[in-house]
This record gives sequence, C-alpha cells and structure tokens, in this order.
Amino acid sequence: MKFRLITPERIAFEADIQSITLPTMTGEITVLPGHIPLVSQLGHGELIIRDKQEHAFAVAGGFVSVMGETVDVLAESADHADEIDLQKAEEAKARSEKLREAAQGEEELATASAALERALAQIKVAGRKRKHHLRG
Repeated sequence: MKFRLITPERIAFEADIQSITLPTMTGEITVLPGHIPLVSQLGHGELIIRDKQEHAFAVAGGFVSVMGETVDVLAESADHADEIDLQKAEEAKARSEKLREAAQGEEELATASAALERALAQIKVAGRKRKHHLRG
C-alpha cells in the first residue's frame, strides 16, 4: 500500500507499507491491503507503520483516508519515536494536568485535555522505542 503521513509542517513519512495501526475517534483500527474505502477522524495516540520494520509515531488529531491501495493520514501533529524527548513529554504531561485542574470554562478544559492526550501519546511511543532498544 502507498502511505503518507502529512502534518501542516511536513511530510513526516512516505513509503510502501504492509499495514498501519492508528487511533480513530471511535477506536483503534488496522488497515491492511484490500481494506474497504474509509474516511475517519484521527484521534490522539500511537500510529504504528509496518513495512520491513516498524515505525512508531505519536499523532494528534486530523483525518485518515483509505482509497484503494492508498492510505493518507493528515495529522495536526506527528512525532516519530526518535524525535520524542521523554523528559520533555513527562513535563508537558504534568503541566497539562495542572492546567486541566485549573481550567475555567470548556475551552480551557478542551485545550488542556488535548495537550494532555498528546503528551500521553508521546510517552507511550517513547516507551515503545525504549523497549526495542533494551531488547536489541
């Protein structure tokens, strides 16, 4: 399958792949060759691309489109496991939790919650990278 992961800043990943597992607003899905056409809202979480190896990204918001043998993910943000600083992600999580507790109004709460979800996704993806390095 042809795959592209696109953010407003860059094409984060582009390749022929075997499968992709990603978060949607209704749950995690895996797309394999021959998947039915689909357009879905992307959630916050871990996106795993499989080709000859495995590539992990923390993604936040956007859309996924599956048409024929082409999969495009348009994400608000996408951070590859190698790009994530675990300490900074932990600090962002702590800040987001404090902002969420102090939020006054739905807009502040939504902003803080989105930041927290992004930090949690980064921590999960960074943890996956660490486990691979420890096993290797």
